[in-house]
Amino acid sequence: MKRTRRNKGTGTIRQRKDGRWEARFCSDGQDPIFLYGRTRQDVQNKLFAEQREPSRVRDPEGLTVGKWLDRWIEIVKDTRRYKTYDLYKAAVENHIKPHLENIKLGRLSKAHIYDMLDALKKDGVGDQTVQKVYKILHRALQVALQRDKVSRNVMALVETPTVTKKERTIFRTEDEVRRFRKAVRGSVYEPLYLVALDTGCRQGELLALKWENVDLARGRIHIKATLTETETGELVATPPKTASSRRTVKLAKNTIVLLREYRKLRMDDPKHVPSVWVFPNWDGSPMRKDSYLRRELPRLLKEANLPQVTFHGLRHTHATMLAALGAPVPATQERLGHSTSRMTLEVYTHATAAMQDQAVSALDAFYAKAEDDRPCISGQISGQTQVREHTDANEIPQLLTG
Repeated sequence: MKRTRRNKGTGTIRQRKDGRWEARFCSDGQDPIFLYGRTRQDVQNKLFAEQREPSRVRDPEGLTVGKWLDRWIEIVKDTRRYKTYDLYKAAVENHIKPHLENIKLGRLSKAHIYDMLDALKKDGVGDQTVQKVYKILHRALQVALQRDKVSRNVMALVETPTVTKKERTIFRTEDEVRRFRKAVRGSVYEPLYLVALDTGCRQGELLALKWENVDLARGRIHIKATLTETETGELVATPPKTASSRRTVKLAKNTIVLLREYRKLRMDDPKHVPSVWVFPNWDGSPMRKDSYLRRELPRLLKEANLPQVTFHGLRHTHATMLAALGAPVPATQERLGHSTSRMTLEVYTHATAAMQDQAVSALDAFYAKAEDDRPCISGQISGQTQVREHTDANEIPQLLTG
């Protein structure tokens, strides 16, 4: 009888002299994998699981995870902004390599990933950082997949680490907003603070704003760039990451008056160095985000007994003000430069006391209107008739539809 040859890569199983069973599996010219068990069924199950591992088609170069990450980070350097490259490199060197560097790229499993994530949490690394590490490694392995270094991105089998969202500190009342405007009065950065609050623009967008992109006659500013730092430390205006961030923002009347007075002050004061930037440094150069500005704002808020709102928190406050005033979500989305309305709703709309009051007032008005038409059920309980109001949530839509 002619023997049939096993398909390549299916593995072999044999019983050893010591009574244990052994399975051998090899693919793509890599070193063989040996599996052991007490019974044939044990090793057969292990062999089946091993063959189903998503990374079993291995990198023929025998790359380790560390070597691949070194290659990938150079790809990032050539294709992404320096700030992004710097963030990725820090995550790779500080959080990923210490746990995965010497593991063969083709042998990387979800167990390795979970062990790394657990170790990071145990070491006290914050939830947001752990999630960023997950996403960065996911991107690195996705490129490895695209370049045939692995058969599948093992990160797809790993659950994304969750982050407990902390409610961002913003100004929630008209009184707090008015006190803030009073607190920054006289500051050299007062125009920057107030324009940020009145437009919801990002800090980098305002620091990259040039006078040529300010149209006070029509009451609008054109956001065409954001200020970024190069590898050499030079500040340059670069195009926004997304098309939606490149936008025109209409100005309120008081913001137009503010910018007119601010520009006149700079032109009339001989101490001010002429500059193409709307909010420059003292010498006319672009202003860095990590300048005195970052230290001054907390001090001003503390002196005024106001919540410690960050500069970016002014953007959140602006969005919440628009929501409280009943501005349509699409208009707020366009103003903030978001690509989707979901981002506007989830990230920037914070419930305020006034908004809560409006919601409750609407409910009160609804129930008052429906009072006479509210149905009820009569039931015979213990020989007595009792009247029960409908409180089932499933019946509320019937009331709404009349």
